[in-house]
Amino acid sequence: MVHRALLLAVVLHAAACGGSSSPSTPTPAPATAVTTASVAINPATDLVKILGAEAFTATATMSDGSSKSVAGTWTTDAPAIATVDSAGKVTGIAPGQAAITVTYESVKATRTIRVVPDYQGNWTGDYTVLTCQDSGDFTKEDWCQAALRNGVVRVTMALTQTRDAVSGTWTHDVMSGTAQGTIEADGALPLAGTGTMDRIPMAITGWRARSTDNRSQAGKFTMNFTSTVWSGSAQASVEIRTCTKSP
Repeated sequence: MVHRALLLAVVLHAAACGGSSSPSTPTPAPATAVTTASVAINPATDLVKILGAEAFTATATMSDGSSKSVAGTWTTDAPAIATVDSAGKVTGIAPGQAAITVTYESVKATRTIRVVPDYQGNWTGDYTVLTCQDSGDFTKEDWCQAALRNGVVRVTMALTQTRDAVSGTWTHDVMSGTAQGTIEADGALPLAGTGTMDRIPMAITGWRARSTDNRSQAGKFTMNFTSTVWSGSAQASVEIRTCTKSP
């Protein structure tokens, strides 16, 4: 009996020390951190009018392929041209160009915004003829003499605007017609068009005025006149005295 008890104890001890046991659970690998891969600014607007505003938002694309709306930090490199608040609202201040940037988790996105005047509407004013030169039939018709004698020419314009493209109708004293132009980088509006003066076909180029507040235009420039009926041409140097938009 004693011998069996000793043998059983030896077997149990061996099983406890060197016998088989359940395999241990492997330690899971650490999860890969999800980071910001890129940031985009929405919508795709790249033009704002003076005193106009556009609300932008930011979307982050993550390293796992997912995307989400984020707040981010908004800045502008030209606050005198366009400002931006903490929510991404951009307001046009003056003609020109500004880079709007949003930063989220050190990742940036930038949108270049152009600010242009709002020329759409009905304008009324006048300009002064400073100097004038004419040739051919324009001289025979005393074009410059009449222009200099009158001195001040009444002008009205009814303009429509799509982005930076402007078109509409105009009257200059006894002349009237249509014109169109594209707003330049500094906000100036050059206009060229055709019309009539006492039923004589005319073309006008060189009109270039500028607005900084959407309410008034200013300019000092040269206008060129030609005709399909008259020979020669006329060139008048003028300065806008007043030109304001109707409320």
